[in-house]
Amino acid sequence: MRGAGQSSLVFWYEGCFWYTMISPMISAISSQFLSARPRSGAWLVAGMLLFGSAHTDAAVINAKSASRTDVGAAVALANDGDTVMVPAGSATWITTLTIIKNIQIIGAGESSTVITENLPRTNNIPLFDISLTHESSAPDYSFRLSGMKITSQNQNGTALASDKPFIALTGVTHATDAPAPYVSGCVSRVRLDHMTWDHLQGLAFVANSCLGVADHITQITNTGAYQSYPVKIKMETWTPNVNPATGDPLPKSYLAAKGFGSWADDPYWGTDKFWFFEDCNFTVPGNTNICDNLQGARVVFRHCTINGGGGMATHGMEGEADPGIKQAEIYNNYFVTDRQFGQHRSGSILYFNNKSTGLTKGVSFYTYRQSRTESNWGGADGTDRYDNNAGGSPIYTGTVTGVSSDKVSSITDNNRVNFNLIDVTDGAIYSVNNLDDPAAGSSFDAGWKYKHASVASINGKTLELTAEIGSGTYGNFSAEWAVGNHYEIRKVIAAYGQPGQGKGNLLNTVTGQDSYTTYTYPGTTGAKATYPQAGYPLEPCYAWNNTDTPNGYLNFNTDNASSNLSLKSGRDYFSLSERAIATQDVGYPAQSYTRATNSYPGIGANGTTPYTPYTYPHPLTAPADGQPSAPENLQIKP
Repeated sequence: MRGAGQSSLVFWYEGCFWYTMISPMISAISSQFLSARPRSGAWLVAGMLLFGSAHTDAAVINAKSASRTDVGAAVALANDGDTVMVPAGSATWITTLTIIKNIQIIGAGESSTVITENLPRTNNIPLFDISLTHESSAPDYSFRLSGMKITSQNQNGTALASDKPFIALTGVTHATDAPAPYVSGCVSRVRLDHMTWDHLQGLAFVANSCLGVADHITQITNTGAYQSYPVKIKMETWTPNVNPATGDPLPKSYLAAKGFGSWADDPYWGTDKFWFFEDCNFTVPGNTNICDNLQGARVVFRHCTINGGGGMATHGMEGEADPGIKQAEIYNNYFVTDRQFGQHRSGSILYFNNKSTGLTKGVSFYTYRQSRTESNWGGADGTDRYDNNAGGSPIYTGTVTGVSSDKVSSITDNNRVNFNLIDVTDGAIYSVNNLDDPAAGSSFDAGWKYKHASVASINGKTLELTAEIGSGTYGNFSAEWAVGNHYEIRKVIAAYGQPGQGKGNLLNTVTGQDSYTTYTYPGTTGAKATYPQAGYPLEPCYAWNNTDTPNGYLNFNTDNASSNLSLKSGRDYFSLSERAIATQDVGYPAQSYTRATNSYPGIGANGTTPYTPYTYPHPLTAPADGQPSAPENLQIKP
C-alpha cells in the first residue's frame, strides 16, 4: 500500500539507478496526462509501464452548469479516478447529490462556483452524500471535493436536525478489498479543500471512517436562531489488524463497529492515520465549539484560526451507546475567543504550540460518569463492569443524617467517626451510591443499579460531592438525597475511556443489541466484557508551549479538579509548560508565534515514546496545482 500523497504509478524495485534514469520521463508523462487526461493516446506509453490495478484511463468530465441536474449527470458519467469539473455560476439545490465513486469534483473557485442549499427539512437529507466502499487505484486521491462555496438559502430558517450534516462523508472498507485499505474499515487519501461553508443551517461536515485532510476551508457558522458546531469526526469502522488481547490476526472478513476498533488499536501519533483539519479558518458564535468528535475519532487540528467559540470539544463515554474520541493532536493554531477551551472527555490529546487572544483557560477534562448514571454506560460507581474497580466490599456503608439544601451537593452521617479511608488526591473516584434511589435500567446491568455521586472533599462527617442536578435525554443525573437514605461508598481506580486511557481489548457489539451487551472479541456468548483497558499502558495527555494574550501560559485546566477525580497529574496528563523557544507559523492566514517550540517531548505512559508531528503541509495537499508527488522507488522492469 502506498503512502499518502504518493502517485499510483507503481513499479518493480531494483535500485536507485533506474529511477534516476526514468524520473524525467515519468514527469513528462504526468504533465501531459494532467493537462489533458484523455481516455487514450497520451497515456498509452504510461499504460505500458503501470503495474497492478493503477487506473490508466482517467477522464475529465465537464458539467454543463453548477445546477444539481448537470453536476449529477456528470457524476453519473464518471468512473473511479475521473474528475468532474463544475463551472463558475450559482445554483440552488433542493435534492441530495449521492456519490459512491472515487472521483474528484472540482469547482471553479470559492467565489465563482456557489451552491445554495434549499433542502427540505422533513427528512434531514445531506447536500452531498458521499459513500466510499474501497480505496482508489487512481492517482492522487480516493476522493476530492474542491473549489466552491456552499451556503443556505434561508440563513434564519429551520436547521437540519442535530448530527445531520450538509456534507456526509463515509468510508467503509474491508481487508479483503482490492487494493487493500491502509487501515481496514477506513478509506484513506480523501481531501476536501478550498471551500467556503457560509452560514449553513446546521452541522456542515461529518467524516466517518476516512483518513485524509480538509484544508483551506473557510467556515462561518450562523449567528442567528440556530447555532451549531460545524464539524464532527468518527472512526466507526476502524478495525485493527490483530486481536489486541491475543495478538492473533483478525479474520479478513471482520469489521469492527461503533468505534470500538479504534479503541483497540495503537495510537500512531505523528502519522497520517488521522483526519486532518489544516490551514482552515473557522468562525463560530461565542457559545459554540468547533467540533464534537466521538466513536473512536482520531483527529488533528493544525495551522487553523478559530474565531469565537471555545476550541475543540469531544464526546466521551456518556449519553450515546458508543465510545468517545480516541485521540487528538491540536497544535500551531490561533484562537481568538474570550472563553475557555472546550472539554476533552475521553482518550488522549497532544496540545501544543497554540497561540490565543483571550482564551481564559486551556483544555479542560471531564469524566461525566463519575457523577451520572448514563443510560448506555452506567455510572462509574465501583460496580460497573466496564470500569477498573477496586472490587470487594464497599469501603463504607451507612445512613444519611443530613443533606444540603439542594439535596445533591453534600450528605452528612453523624453516626460515622470519620472517612479516613478516602483520599481524594490519589487519582481515584470514591463513588457514593444511594441505595434508595434506583437508576433506570437496573434490571440489565449492576452498574445501573443506583444513582450516585462522587466525593470531592471531606469536611468532618460531611461529604462534599461532585454532582449534577436534573435529568436529561441521555441518562440519569446525580442521586438526590434525603435523611434516612442508605449509602455505600466504593472505589473506582479508572473509568472506562476517561482522558489518558488508551488502547484496550476489542469490544464486539452483538447484532440487534446495544453496546452494553458487548463482549470481548471474538466471543458473543459467555462472560460479559470487563474493564477493556486492563493490562494496557496508559496514553496520557500532554500540553506544552501554549500562550494567551493577555492570560499568559495555558496548560491543562485543572481548576475544577472535582470534575476529574480519577485523573492525576504525572500519570494521566502532563503539563510540561514552556520548552525551548522557536518561532513558528500558527493559524490561517499564518502569523508568527514566537513562543512555539520544535523541541518535542517524549510521550506515552513513561514519556519515552518519541514524537514528531506529521509532515506539514499534508502530502495530500501537494497535488493542488495538478502535479502529483513523485513515486518512491519507481523502477522499470524489462
